[in-house]
Amino acid sequence: PFGGLPFDGKGRHKGMIRGMGALKPGYDVTSDIALVRSLGAGGMGTVWLAHHRKLQCEVVVKFLSEALTSDEEACARFSREVVATIQVRSPHVVQTLDHGVTEGGVPYIVMELLEGQDLAKVLRARGHLRPDEVQHIVEGVAAALSKAHERGIVHRDIKPANVFMCNGSPRPFVKLVDFGIAKFSSRMSHTRAGTLKGKLAYMPPEQQFGEPVDRRSDVYAAGIVLWELLVGRRLFTGREGDELVRQMFEGRVAPPSTVAPVPVPRAIDHVVLRALSRERQDRWWSAEQMALALRDALEPASRAEVA
Repeated sequence: PFGGLPFDGKGRHKGMIRGMGALKPGYDVTSDIALVRSLGAGGMGTVWLAHHRKLQCEVVVKFLSEALTSDEEACARFSREVVATIQVRSPHVVQTLDHGVTEGGVPYIVMELLEGQDLAKVLRARGHLRPDEVQHIVEGVAAALSKAHERGIVHRDIKPANVFMCNGSPRPFVKLVDFGIAKFSSRMSHTRAGTLKGKLAYMPPEQQFGEPVDRRSDVYAAGIVLWELLVGRRLFTGREGDELVRQMFEGRVAPPSTVAPVPVPRAIDHVVLRALSRERQDRWWSAEQMALALRDALEPASRAEVA
């Protein structure tokens, strides 16, 4: 989706080198969008707060790093994020408003501004969450994944940092972000040998070994997040690499009810452990099915609280 400008012999947009230097407050990305201030930079590029004149609101603009413009996989990841967020029409998925290439040759994505904090920050501040809060978060993630899976899109990077808790009352509104490594059913669904994409500690076995992924791969990752929300610490805590892989394959997953810092219904153990089955056919068929099972597991406790 980033066509429209000529490329040089190295695969970069002409004008790219001077393009990144032009990014500063007041710079017009388009006739309607002006940069306000930088929000940060990462391995993929920079993120800016911008003002959308026509919509009369603030938005976020992500720019691909100049160093990655000749990297085929990086460009593909940037493009995937655009395609996936446009195709997945769900209020629980961060919305893409526009995309293109600046006059200086810099690919960009314009997205809605989310106010709040990601789930990873919430966990660092609070540790475990209450079961009713956990249910609310899982249902939001499941709603997002349900729409993605309907479109044949597997997220492949479900983790607390990619679950955003938008400010709201009485509860935060849950949105799933970062579809940069998503896989589409119409394309090859394998991971090339030697290339691991995603956070290893939340990665299903089939993704680690470059095997095909499907909706149940996202269920596995969501199950790890569910365990972490209930217990208040990471399920797999080994160092990245062989040590972590060995722990994931040799370690036994403790049922949440036996290690959670506050009492949780034992029925939740079945929900979590089924999601974390190493064999895909033994997992929940969908994230929505897992969320419904979690609701059923929590109902007796909810009735007891009311009584």
